[in-house]
Amino acid sequence: MENLREQVLATTQLARIDEERVDRLANFTENWRQEEPSTIRKVMTAVLTALGALIIGASFIGLLVTTLGIDDALPLFLITGVTFFPAAFFCLSVRQEMVGLTLMIIGLIASGVPASFEFESSSVVVRFLFPIWLAVFVFALLKMRHRGALFTAIIVSETYTLIFLIRQLDNAPVALSVTVVLNLLVLLSLSLSIKTIPLRLSVRIQPVLLTATTLAATLFAFVLTLEAIYENLSNGGKLMLTLYNVLFFAATGAMVWFGKRRNNRRLIWIGGIFWFAFLFYKYYDLLWNLLDKSLVLIILGLIFIVIGYMIQKRIANEI
Repeated sequence: MENLREQVLATTQLARIDEERVDRLANFTENWRQEEPSTIRKVMTAVLTALGALIIGASFIGLLVTTLGIDDALPLFLITGVTFFPAAFFCLSVRQEMVGLTLMIIGLIASGVPASFEFESSSVVVRFLFPIWLAVFVFALLKMRHRGALFTAIIVSETYTLIFLIRQLDNAPVALSVTVVLNLLVLLSLSLSIKTIPLRLSVRIQPVLLTATTLAATLFAFVLTLEAIYENLSNGGKLMLTLYNVLFFAATGAMVWFGKRRNNRRLIWIGGIFWFAFLFYKYYDLLWNLLDKSLVLIILGLIFIVIGYMIQKRIANEI
C-alpha cells in the first residue's frame, strides 16, 4: 500500500513538471512570434546585405586599381585583407555581430578578386594567393554565427573557386565539372556518420553548408546542360551532351521524389526549381523555331498548370 502511494505521488509530481514545461514552451513561442522578424524580412535583409557587400568590395578594388594605380595581385590582396578583416574580428569581439559579419563578407569579396582573377604580379607568392584566401575563408566561416552570412560566404567561395579553376584549366566545361564533383564530395562527407568537426560547429555550419553546396552543385550541373558553353561539338560530343541532359532531368526529378519521401524541403525546392528551369529552357530551345512563339508559351503554361494541379491534388489526398 505504501509503495502504491509513493508511485501515485511521483506520477502527480511528473504531471506538474510537464504542465510547467508546456507553459514555458507556450510563452517562449508567443514571445518568439512577437519579437522575431518574419522569414521574408530575414531573406530581404540577407540579400540586401550581400548586395551591399558586393558593391562595396568591387568598388574598393576598382578604387585601388583605377585611382591609386595598384594592379599587382599581392598588394591588392594585402591591402584589402588589412583593411577589412582586423576591423571585422574586432567588431565580433565586442559583440557588434552584424557590423563584423558585413565587414567580413566585404573583405572576402574584395580579397577574393586578386586571389582568383588574373592579375599581373612580379611576386612568386601570387601563385599561393587563392589557397591562402581559402584558409582565410575557412577561418572566417568558423567565426560566423548568422546563417545568412554563412550562406553568403559559402556562395562567394563557390564563385571564386569556379573562376580560379576556369583561369587555371582554361576550359569552362571542365572547370564546371570539377566544381560539381568537389561539391558532391563535400555533400558525401557531410552525409557520413563520421564526425569530422566538433558538434558545436556542425550544428551551426552543417545545415547551411548542405544547402549551399546542394544549390551550387545543381546550378553548375544545370549550366553544363547548355550547349552554348561548348565549342565545336562533334557528333559524339552532341550524343554525350544529350545523354547528360537526360541524366540531369532524371536527377532533379529524383531530388524532388527523395526530398518528398524524407520530408526534406531543401531537396524539394532546389530539385523542383532546376527541374522546371531545365524543362522550360529545353522546351523553349527545341520548339521555339518549330511552332509559333505564342503557341509554345501557351503549351508550356498548360504543362505547368497541370503539374501544379497534380501536386496540389496529391497533397490534399495525403491530408
